Amino acid sequence: MERILNSAILPFVNQGKLSMRKVNELIELKSFIDRNVSRKYLTEGTPEALFVKYGVYPDVVTWGDFFQTELGADAVKYSDDEFTSVCDTVKFDIMSSYRIFSDQKAEFFEWVESYGSEIITSGAEKYTEEESEILHLKILKDYYLNMGIMDNFTPEEMLWYNSFGENKAAALA
Repeated sequence: MERILNSAILPFVNQGKLSMRKVNELIELKSFIDRNVSRKYLTEGTPEALFVKYGVYPDVVTWGDFFQTELGADAVKYSDDEFTSVCDTVKFDIMSSYRIFSDQKAEFFEWVESYGSEIITSGAEKYTEEESEILHLKILKDYYLNMGIMDNFTPEEMLWYNSFGENKAAALA
């Protein structure tokens, strides 16, 4: 049975460290990610092998579990509004990853990987705006390839995605 809220998050809930809004954001985030990826976080057979070895199944099996537990552990640092913004940014990045990389040829993937790795190994203390953008592209490429992001976005999510930049710009104005 797949849980909607990972058991690793339950101590935060039980201690009253997560508001219901944050809990709902985490549940929605997990559902969104698991619906839009084709790969599990752990490969086939790994949870069973871990159970045989340690006597318990791992908490994190899907990519939705991974993001839910990572963000859930950090949620206590943020206000409800800030946490919603963090979750929205992750969703936007997942959708952007698909939109940017789904129709690209191998040369583009190689370019992003090559320049991203070159920037990382340069050891610069501060990146230029262009370098930061390439590093962000590398993260999105890794999401796309490692998670197997698919286009299972709802029409409502696409409307939200297309208005995301406009809403951010309006909020900054």
